[in-house]
Amino acid sequence: MKIKFTDVNGLDLTNIEFNFIVQERTSVHVSNNEGIVEFFDANEGDEVVCYIYGNDKHQFTYKEGQVPVIKMDAPLVDMIFVTIGDDEESVIGATVYFEYLDKKVEKVSDNTGQIVLEKIPVNTQVKVYQLHNQKEVNVEINTCKKDKAQYFIAVDKHFDFSTMKFKLVDKSGQIIRGADVRFKESDAEYEMVTDQDGCIKLADIKVGSVVECKQMIFGKSLPWHKFKCESGIDEYVLHGEKPPSFNQASEKYDSQVRMKFKLVNSKMLPIPNAVLRLEFGDKVSNKYTNQSGEAMIDDVLIGDKVKAFVDLRGLQVSAEFICQEDDEIHQIVLKTSTPKVYFWIIPLVIIVVLGILYANSDFAKNEPEQEKEAENIIAKDTVIISNYYFQIKQATTGAPVKNSRVKLIYSDTTYEQYTDIEGFTKFKAIENKLPTKFEVGATGYFPFSQDFKLDSVFSVKIAKNDSVEIANDILPFNSTVQSSGIKTSFQSFKMNVSKGRFKIWANAFDLSDKIEVYNGKYSTVSSKNLAYSGPYFKGIVSPYAEFKSIDSIITICIISSTPTASWVYKVYRAESLTPVKTK
Repeated sequence: MKIKFTDVNGLDLTNIEFNFIVQERTSVHVSNNEGIVEFFDANEGDEVVCYIYGNDKHQFTYKEGQVPVIKMDAPLVDMIFVTIGDDEESVIGATVYFEYLDKKVEKVSDNTGQIVLEKIPVNTQVKVYQLHNQKEVNVEINTCKKDKAQYFIAVDKHFDFSTMKFKLVDKSGQIIRGADVRFKESDAEYEMVTDQDGCIKLADIKVGSVVECKQMIFGKSLPWHKFKCESGIDEYVLHGEKPPSFNQASEKYDSQVRMKFKLVNSKMLPIPNAVLRLEFGDKVSNKYTNQSGEAMIDDVLIGDKVKAFVDLRGLQVSAEFICQEDDEIHQIVLKTSTPKVYFWIIPLVIIVVLGILYANSDFAKNEPEQEKEAENIIAKDTVIISNYYFQIKQATTGAPVKNSRVKLIYSDTTYEQYTDIEGFTKFKAIENKLPTKFEVGATGYFPFSQDFKLDSVFSVKIAKNDSVEIANDILPFNSTVQSSGIKTSFQSFKMNVSKGRFKIWANAFDLSDKIEVYNGKYSTVSSKNLAYSGPYFKGIVSPYAEFKSIDSIITICIISSTPTASWVYKVYRAESLTPVKTK
């Protein structure tokens, strides 16, 4: 019997010890990552009492097959915050503020650099920050997970801030007045205007932090420049361009908008599940049309030229569009003409007549039956079946599994594709050639393979791998992740740069673990995008890794050498591998 536990707000009570009493027998069980306890210590109809604390008991009747949902007050646990400074050492005597459950608490780190918050309800979100000139800095949000869990926070004992003065000049060194400049600083992004001296001042910038900025010109997209805040620097020079007069500006803006495309046939009916290849700027995007025949991109600039290509069962069409406004829609017509009956009925009659004559001939009678069967198989494959359709589903729930990797294996080659959001993908059948087998794989699922049997539609169910844990959220860099006890864990991070070098601080304690880093989201994890793979280790390590990801996302996988795991790690800010422009 499965029992689901939630708190009063409906949040799952995960990794919590629950006490059970059945006919004066007691037992303790721990909930999994979905707040579920599998309980088999009772017989049908027995009355079961469960509780976390003795004063909050709940009773239910044991009935096999039912999944009762029991709400309890979240247990009160201790949160241990470990302070980390710029030198990656613990910070002693740092003042830190905590906000949770309408409370605001001020604490000072002890002689080990730690701060303990006691009796915090599980699942509580705790805001952590420091104050400098009444401004919140080093802000982090941590969710209370379990008792004695450690949370690493970046803090400063002595604040060191400075003022950065930027001067905007053109190629000849002449100042540019009244120009718009966009800044990225910490997690903030904003715009300011240069004064009569072509300058902009930013106050209270943390020394050592990086500020990105670029000039904004109507009709142009200029590059970002990075500057590191240092003490004693009087002026930072930003190179730009004098903007043209308004009537000379193009209709291209420096902001991303959406373009929609609708694929229809000659009768103006939508064509779903077709691959639409879109090229714009230096980007290439492959989109599936939905059931209305529509696909969308949301990172195109006004004025961009977008090239569209469709290749559907040998029918091709291409078109070019100019992005003129946000949310505009363009129609693409794929002409699908049906030949007149009398054009194909004549060769069909000839084939039938020849077949009858051939069947009555002595040559046909002497032909081995095996060769006839082989011809029939080839005929079925090449004439009737033009595409092989695959749908991948979860074995238990029947839900579609998107981004499943499907391999169609022939004797001399292999074709690989990924399923869409509905778990579908298709392969074009090859004339006079049959696959030998197919394989299906997806992160967090057991692999599946099967010898190929001639058919056009394949519905495959794959089973979840309970030893693999996948986090659905994408964390920012400088986030800390702690093991929930699963052997293999995947977590994706947003690094804010498309390529760079970053550091991982990890503690494997007494169990041997391994770190792997992949370019892209967890759904794209494969050997092709492996960026880093370290050896198994125990205790503390601090490896560096390089990555290159178009969407600025990486995925870190921790693999334990045992069925259970115990580790904690933190991902530090990435450093771009591109040269920093400071002139």
